[in-house]
Amino acid sequence: QQSHASKQRLLEVWYKAQALEFAQRRLDYWQDMMAITPKAKSIKVRYFSSRWGSCSSKAELKFNWLLAMAPEFVFDYVVVHEVCHLRHMHHGREFWQMVANYCPDYQQARQWLRDHGYSLVMKPAA
Repeated sequence: QQSHASKQRLLEVWYKAQALEFAQRRLDYWQDMMAITPKAKSIKVRYFSSRWGSCSSKAELKFNWLLAMAPEFVFDYVVVHEVCHLRHMHHGREFWQMVANYCPDYQQARQWLRDHGYSLVMKPAA
């Protein structure tokens, strides 16, 4: 019989795999849709304690794997947000205009994360 911690680890591995697969699929879609070049060099999922994604100056994208538990429109917003950083490495007017052009409901997604993001948790396996 599997221990609770063992089951928890299996579930975490599954969520991480789901997050990576979905992020890759949506990244491929949005980079093509937005005609972004150069494209992201790498994509990873990991745990962030206070953010949902990141884009490095080397075009490396990272997504919080807990997004696998969020509604699709929220995960999609985070992908669009990070793809926009491939062109604008800031949160200025041009950046937010680009986000709005491709994700008109981005404010709803941001509000969802503010209201419900705390609920996307998984206690670490012992």
